[in-house]
Amino acid sequence: MALFSKNLSKLIVGISWSITGKFLGRFLSVLGDVVVARILGPSVFGLYSIGWTLLRMCSLVVHLGLPNGVQRFIPLYINNDSIHAHRIIKQSIIISTLSGILFSLTLYILSPFIANEIYHKPDLVIIFRLFGLSLPFISILSTTVAITRATHMMNYSVLIEDIGQPFFGLVFLGIVYFTVGALVNWVIFSDLLSFVIASILGFWAAKKLFSGFLTISMQSLSALRELMVFSIPTALAGTFAVFVFWVDRLLVGYFLSESENGLYQAASQLSVLFVIVLSAFNSILAPMFSSFYAMKDIQQINEIFRVGTKWGLYLCLPVFLVFCFAPTELLSFIYGPAYSGAWMALVVLSVGQIINVGTGSIGSLLSMTGNHRLWLFLSILGMILNIIMCVFLIPSFGITGAAMGTTISLNVMYFSGLLWARNKMGVWPYDDRYLKGFVSFGCTMLVLFGFERIYSGNGFIFLSLLSLLSLITFFGVLIMLGLEDEDKHIINVLFSYRNKPN
Repeated sequence: MALFSKNLSKLIVGISWSITGKFLGRFLSVLGDVVVARILGPSVFGLYSIGWTLLRMCSLVVHLGLPNGVQRFIPLYINNDSIHAHRIIKQSIIISTLSGILFSLTLYILSPFIANEIYHKPDLVIIFRLFGLSLPFISILSTTVAITRATHMMNYSVLIEDIGQPFFGLVFLGIVYFTVGALVNWVIFSDLLSFVIASILGFWAAKKLFSGFLTISMQSLSALRELMVFSIPTALAGTFAVFVFWVDRLLVGYFLSESENGLYQAASQLSVLFVIVLSAFNSILAPMFSSFYAMKDIQQINEIFRVGTKWGLYLCLPVFLVFCFAPTELLSFIYGPAYSGAWMALVVLSVGQIINVGTGSIGSLLSMTGNHRLWLFLSILGMILNIIMCVFLIPSFGITGAAMGTTISLNVMYFSGLLWARNKMGVWPYDDRYLKGFVSFGCTMLVLFGFERIYSGNGFIFLSLLSLLSLITFFGVLIMLGLEDEDKHIINVLFSYRNKPN
């Protein structure tokens, strides 16, 4: 019990850091997008967005999965073979740097073909090439902050990657705007500078925590072989898993009009809120899974997995109900009344995302316990299934059909992984301790249903009251039913950590 309480404390402090950082970082990123859109204008911003999307796609694989590799192997070796662990750190940084340079050169060479033959927009050549300069620094940043997360410490990763990089981007964007004006090339250069500074800070943090890796010899190839055999499949798995969320947007753009594509884009971006919460849990749980797996402690894996899944649901269920009861108000408030037609797609996508949260960090669990090839297979399966479902459903049901296809694909991918973990590893996150949460969910749903029938208004006031009522009712009922000992421990750790003097 003492060991579990200690690990639970690590978990909640790490998640506290991660959720705070990811939401703040997301806010800064969106703010940056708004500023860029305003200073460039619609047409130039459209070209910028194409380049930024291509950069994001490359960033999924440019590091060759090494962030996952270091989170897998550093906890495995650091206590019993520190030389091997430091060799892994050094090799991962060198390989990620070389990979970033190679990707950058490849994009530089292919830019004319992509711009002229695929997009038929010659102006994109220089935009693609400028964005490509960021790839080596993105690769270094992703790998170095993952090295810091391998220690179960989230502060470096949050401050440098989640908050620092978008913050530096905004600062440099302001400097560029007030010195040279609204020129797209200089706007991209401000993005590049933000990645350069963040990657330097990432390297500094890794050096601070593991200074010994600088003096380790590179002669042994066993660490490199072990690292790459694990990392590359996990990189591909992560890429295909993300494409499950993106392929529907591409197919909506192919089958439907530009206005419908805009509606679906708004619904998709709003549903990403749930992914941010899950991503925060994944960041801290991944190295913990690896540590416990190295000790063959399946019981600790199961307990941490269960607590993480339960509290992920607790944080998301009240928000999910707001999405279900006030989708038109939510879309109108954030994007404008013209986007309210995407309300059904938003509800369906939210169902898929709450299922995603409800299956917990299953992707990280499989990857960190040596089942990365299985997760690669399930990710490919999910992407292919989503393509098939969208091709059949979009022509008949429009953007709602795309949302249905994505939700079904998520169900199959995540539940398949969860059932495999139960049958092969004996890991299952659900037990009767979830009952209080579901009772709270049911009571909150009834209260919101009654409020919707009684309150005659709409718009922002309705949305605000509904959101407040959802949060108060859910957590109020949960407290009235009596918190579990582990839940009380989580709250105590949170408050004691927040009140700790700096």
